[in-house]
Amino acid sequence: MFATLRRLTIEKPYIIAGTAIGFFGIGVLAARDPIRRVFGIVDVVPPPMTYPMPQRARNPPAGYEDDE
Repeated sequence: MFATLRRLTIEKPYIIAGTAIGFFGIGVLAARDPIRRVFGIVDVVPPPMTYPMPQRARNPPAGYEDDE
């Protein structure tokens, strides 16, 4: 097995590099939340998607009517 890995690193380094990047990505996904907890990083509150409408009667604007 080690001979095969050694040969692949010399003949086809892109296979080994891609595999290493793939395993690194999985490791980052697995370790992201515990690392954030250790450093005390909390998730931000997402901004509201809608604006709350006031609970009163709406005053229509006046003075913008077309002259006929």
